[in-house]
Amino acid sequence: MEGPDGDDRRHNVDISGTNRTITLPDITNLAITPLTPSAEERRNLPPAVLGPASSSEPCESSSITGESPKCSQRFCRWCAQIVFFPVPKMKVKWEIRITDPETCSLCAFFRAVILQRDRYLSDQSKFFLLYDRHGWILRHDNYALKTPQIPSVILLLNMHKKIPPRQAKRVALMGRKIQHLCVDYPSIKAWLHSCALDHDQCSKAHTSITAIPGLRFIDCVTEHIIPACEASEQVYVTLSYVWGASSHVSGNATAAGPASVLPACLPRVIRDAVTVTRTLGYRYLWVDRYCIPQNDRSVKHIQIQSMGSIYACSTLTIIAAAGDDAEHGLPGVTSRPRIPQLSVDLGDFSVVEFHSPRYDIESSTWSTRGWTYQEAQLARRRLVFTDNQVYFQCQERYCAEGLTGKHTSAPWTAFPWPDSGRYCGVVWCRIIEFSKRRLTFDRDALEAISGILAKYYEDHGLKDGVGFFCGLPILPHKASSVNSSARGLLCEKCRESRSEGFGGTECLVRSLLWKDYWDYATDVPSETPRRTMFPSWTWAGWKSTSQFELIVYPLPGGTLECCCADVHAVYEEGGLILNWRDCAKQILELSLQGIKPVFLDIEGPCFDVSLLWREKEGWVYREPLAFALNDRTESFPPCMLEKSEGKVQKLVGLLLMKDTDTFNHKFESVHVLLLQPAQHDVKGWVFERLTSSSIQVFNEERMSQDDGSRTEVPRRLFEAALEKRKIRLR
Repeated sequence: MEGPDGDDRRHNVDISGTNRTITLPDITNLAITPLTPSAEERRNLPPAVLGPASSSEPCESSSITGESPKCSQRFCRWCAQIVFFPVPKMKVKWEIRITDPETCSLCAFFRAVILQRDRYLSDQSKFFLLYDRHGWILRHDNYALKTPQIPSVILLLNMHKKIPPRQAKRVALMGRKIQHLCVDYPSIKAWLHSCALDHDQCSKAHTSITAIPGLRFIDCVTEHIIPACEASEQVYVTLSYVWGASSHVSGNATAAGPASVLPACLPRVIRDAVTVTRTLGYRYLWVDRYCIPQNDRSVKHIQIQSMGSIYACSTLTIIAAAGDDAEHGLPGVTSRPRIPQLSVDLGDFSVVEFHSPRYDIESSTWSTRGWTYQEAQLARRRLVFTDNQVYFQCQERYCAEGLTGKHTSAPWTAFPWPDSGRYCGVVWCRIIEFSKRRLTFDRDALEAISGILAKYYEDHGLKDGVGFFCGLPILPHKASSVNSSARGLLCEKCRESRSEGFGGTECLVRSLLWKDYWDYATDVPSETPRRTMFPSWTWAGWKSTSQFELIVYPLPGGTLECCCADVHAVYEEGGLILNWRDCAKQILELSLQGIKPVFLDIEGPCFDVSLLWREKEGWVYREPLAFALNDRTESFPPCMLEKSEGKVQKLVGLLLMKDTDTFNHKFESVHVLLLQPAQHDVKGWVFERLTSSSIQVFNEERMSQDDGSRTEVPRRLFEAALEKRKIRLR
């Protein structure tokens, strides 16, 4: 290789999975366009598109050990400091300056890796290379500032020879070179074979498919669609994908006797899924588009309701987490390659770029769709195709094409581990994640997560007394959580219901007090977030919009809670009215059947609320809750209240629960629903839930030490505003 003064400057920068030498072009006058490249542009991005040479003199020697005698690399003074191997014994950080990409192979590599993610790059940009036991992370000096952010670059070692055991212990993850033109089928088969032999949990289906009427499979050998009962085995693969705008090109299956024949022109993702299924040694594939009967409405409805079971029973779920539609296909299977992996050869080892599967999956279009959530959560084994690599995760381990070995814990686990056997309240974690996703049809809000709720009911319903009320988890109290001395502070009804452990009204009102937070996303004008086909008191009655992302979470647990309301469920058919305290199990059974009440009649302490809109502060309370006007604002759903300077909105606060501090009886938190009048009929106003709020109440008025303004509500003022009312909530 010629020196810095020669005409032929070359580096072993590998971009295609095989080592090859690339000539660096003269790009002294290259103008870098400040645009983030798309995935397609990044596939075609020349790694040798490097900046002008710097005047800094490269170093002849390097502190990088493990260098082959044949590798006469030259490094700039910044890159010569880096010790890739032996790996450091502790977390370290090196300052990186990309000063000489034409003669320093590491500068060339660093610049190519960053250009692949973001085109904002100055020749004088400063980077840091951080090491921990999971690998090296390359970050821009201004990563946390308002300048365009460059995603973290993860670098791993790909050893060319066996390393000493002591060194291997300090390297938790080792990298592999990825062939970008074709997926590594031998490795995938090895992952599946190891899982089938070693993991009992992955081999057990939670339900049986025999109870699903009209179930059909695609026979990947004959490409016929056959009834599941005629399949030679009940082992099948499922496909999870997004249709996007290309769904019109698929065509319909044609009848051929008792079976149907797939259309000749299949969407690329389905054609690729057939290829993967057949190559991995499976015969049958389930795809919703062709396997759900479209001409039998009753069977179609049953199968849509059973989609959770269909995915849970499959031996493997193929996830298409690349592209925006069904025509993108599965990268690396047929005609669409993956984005080439960048690497640099340093003699006895290479440094390879590793794309975090979690980041690739979470940033995909697939990850924004509501139906795909339970398809992945309920799958026993997941095989995810991204634009960078294939990722596999079962119930116990995960693997990736860019990693060696099998792993159980690392920062790149893409999906949560199974929740079986854990506290039943973890179902709220699944609801929180699901609520951020989008649905084409609002009516699917509960069906798209019904499989997950059914599984939690199966695991905890009978054992722990867990139920779901229009998607709202009803979780039991643990009587042991309240000591005998503190029980005396509860009212008589709450003491009785707590001894029962389930069915008390406090179980319901605690769920009704779920919290909502609206995270600002974009400047796109927002539509209404209400799903009017569901009650406003359940999370299913609300959705994220183009401008705001909805984040829901349960009311945090208190030390000593006391219910303040009585609840009746009012049904449309037959004028049925059921008291929750006496008929909780019957109400939950009706909910399991899809029968929801038209109203909840709640009787309890209420108070009038005045909210004032201020442009700089948002909505602030006025009397009787005129506390902390300088910092207390409320997060309301967008487009539900008219905002104009000085605008006052009249709401009603419904007190549902009090939480007394067992260590300081002067302190009390009251939890309320803030309700908006929605409709007036012959029986009075019908209200809708806007949000829930927690208010601190003290026996004595406390003054803040700074300006003397009130920071909490004094008990006398709060109780004076309360009056018992009967509220009809829809």
